[in-house]
Amino acid sequence: MEVRGLIEQAFTQATSEGITAFHCGMAPDFDLIAGESILKFKIDSPRYRNIRLIPALPFPEHTATGSWAAAHARILDQADEVVHVTTRFSREVYLSRNRFMVDRSSLLICWFDGKAFSRGVQFSIVLPWLHSCEGEWWPGVIASRGWRRAGSERQPPFPRDSRLNPR
Repeated sequence: MEVRGLIEQAFTQATSEGITAFHCGMAPDFDLIAGESILKFKIDSPRYRNIRLIPALPFPEHTATGSWAAAHARILDQADEVVHVTTRFSREVYLSRNRFMVDRSSLLICWFDGKAFSRGVQFSIVLPWLHSCEGEWWPGVIASRGWRRAGSERQPPFPRDSRLNPR
């Protein structure tokens, strides 16, 4: 199944479980494909018109170039709310954006093709595990839910790193 089909499957499952707001990190590839897929659901089906799409921009000037520029602009134009996670660019803006989204989520939908993690995907997946969440794996899509932070007996599959999880 292609990425869009997996996103649609994950979106349908999430909305059937009562999820009504979706943060989008606005990175080229998966983030923008997911954002456009959510917009398509909202436009094409009255059932999904109450769904909120909330792009989480790492900094106000964040944009996409090349073939992704139009999708980036379309999502920002049709979003229900746009969040600027930081006020200016720095080396940490993408990690801050990922932490912002993870900390506000009860479900994480992201793409993993079985190859090496990109830095963004790594932190988007590793951070929930560092928070000791339960993970549910779908073919090609990773959804994590069941946040158990305090007093959790479950150990994350990665060593704790105080730089990533200062609590």
